[in-house]
Amino acid sequence: MLNSYHLYKLLLPALFVLGLCAAERQAVPCTRPSVRREWRKLSLPERAEWIAAINCLAKLPHTNALTPSVDPSISNIPPVNSSGSYWDDIVYIHMDLNTKIHNTGLFFPFHRFYVNAVESAMKDFCGYTGAFPYWDWSIDAHDVQNSPLFREASPISGLGGWGDPSKDFQVQDGGFRHLEVAYPIPHIIRRNFTLQPFLPFASVPMFTNLTQYANESFMMHSDAPMGKRDRGCLGWRS
Repeated sequence: MLNSYHLYKLLLPALFVLGLCAAERQAVPCTRPSVRREWRKLSLPERAEWIAAINCLAKLPHTNALTPSVDPSISNIPPVNSSGSYWDDIVYIHMDLNTKIHNTGLFFPFHRFYVNAVESAMKDFCGYTGAFPYWDWSIDAHDVQNSPLFREASPISGLGGWGDPSKDFQVQDGGFRHLEVAYPIPHIIRRNFTLQPFLPFASVPMFTNLTQYANESFMMHSDAPMGKRDRGCLGWRS
């Protein structure tokens, strides 16, 4: 059962970003740090365990303690969906804080804290024993569309491929082929490769080359690679 302690751990990144935590705290030595490895360095059983833990969180119920912390007119996100899952709650926290944790000095510390909070939830609720992996997209930047990560069809240990255009780009294989998410509207996870992802962003000053292709060099902004990855690979996380 989800309790307030676990919810507090989940929401701690939001409290941190909003400045509600104590300003000073005694540094505690890290005795058992998580060692994060690139996805391709994981064994098939390790990949399967990670996928199973994500699907496990997606089967846990939404908690009513989740409330937006940013004015919806600023965050421009949908209201909380009470029929969503605990995984949807985790996603919603990131959506809610979008304007505070991107293109700001909080980008790195928040996302480090956020990944740790997600990993803790996976361990506490779903018995996960590993460390949250990462994708070294620089390996695939020259040809993301044909990355081996998106060619893993195994229903147990694979991330699945690109979505089917005839089915709203829903992922048809891999461990997340049945994963339904609540935002922005309820849908089975989708993934599409967008060759020129910046064409719709003519009004955004940071995008200076709207015709740039997804496989070209990333802009020199601290979180620009993340933004490019997410826009070029629709549905990597959603």
